[in-house]
Amino acid sequence: MLEKAMNQKRRVLYLDEVVFTKQTVPKLEYAARYKNQTVNEQDYYHRYYAVIAAISNDRGMDHFMIFDTAVTSEMFLTFL
Repeated sequence: MLEKAMNQKRRVLYLDEVVFTKQTVPKLEYAARYKNQTVNEQDYYHRYYAVIAAISNDRGMDHFMIFDTAVTSEMFLTFL
């Protein structure tokens, strides 16, 4: 099918989704003697970005959309 589209000089786009996160989780913690260890919950909640991108052989990066939430099937269909 891909070969047929290329033989017909059709433009072929490749689409994909990727998620970028920055997650730093402390591996070691210390507490004073006779004190309960505490954890700042904000240290465990990190923002992430999801990207849907379309690339082609002739143009390279053709189009992309960046989201600050997980990509749903509705978002992907809108991108299409």
